Amino acid sequence: MNIIPLSSLGETDFFVRGLDVCPAIWAERKKFLSYAFSPRPFCALFFVMEDISCVFSEEGQTPVKASKGDILYIPSHIMYRAFFKGGKKESPLDSYTVNFTLLDESREPFLLFPHITKITNRPPHLLEERLTGLWNSIYRLPSHNSFTVKGLFYELLGAILPAPEKDSFFAIRKGVDLLESEWNKNEKISRYAKISGISEGYFYRLFQACMGVTPIEYRNKIRIRAAKTMLQNSEMQIAEISALVGFEDSFYFSKAFKKALGLSPRAYRSRERYGQPTQERVTP
Repeated sequence: MNIIPLSSLGETDFFVRGLDVCPAIWAERKKFLSYAFSPRPFCALFFVMEDISCVFSEEGQTPVKASKGDILYIPSHIMYRAFFKGGKKESPLDSYTVNFTLLDESREPFLLFPHITKITNRPPHLLEERLTGLWNSIYRLPSHNSFTVKGLFYELLGAILPAPEKDSFFAIRKGVDLLESEWNKNEKISRYAKISGISEGYFYRLFQACMGVTPIEYRNKIRIRAAKTMLQNSEMQIAEISALVGFEDSFYFSKAFKKALGLSPRAYRSRERYGQPTQERVTP
């Protein structure tokens, strides 16, 4: 699935569907396992409003901790467990979860981050009015206007945009430009850090802060996009396309392609040409 980083969202034309708001008091229960065994079908923003601490454990990733004021982004199609401490039954609502699906201009779903990510920390009182307004507009008004609901959601997104590190994109711009110009080459990321005049570790940190993904993930996104065009418009073999877009291992290419689009290259080509993916052989 494509990724459009939160920092670039304001410059992107996108649509939203499936908006839902779930307030909660976690003193009443200490864990959330609804998506421990099946993938989450939609994305979410999780707002910690009171003095509770929580840990989100996504499969294969380092657990993400959050406390009062923290805002987490939870992508769709992942499985995770959440554990909570603190909170009082008589206290105000201690969290809000806003569920949604974002669609790009071609009406394809996209993510803001590939994994559970702590976006920022904001004083809860600055966001509570927007969150309760969104909840009221969905559930309490006799006939809510969809434009009003979406408008409130867009305002909420604008309020939580992380403040970018000063001149952070300017610091990596030369490296990003060079990476984009040679996306099908397997150059080391240190090359792009060097041309930017900063250390490799700092380049990684600024790149992920600005682009929402690592340099490797960003390069793979460009490669997958090029591969999609080749699969649609040529008769080249999968291995040949893999090599042309920069993957030295065609098996890794197929794995990365399927992770991004949910279909193998062969099934994607069949879907685009004949309207449905071919049945793929499953090895027991």
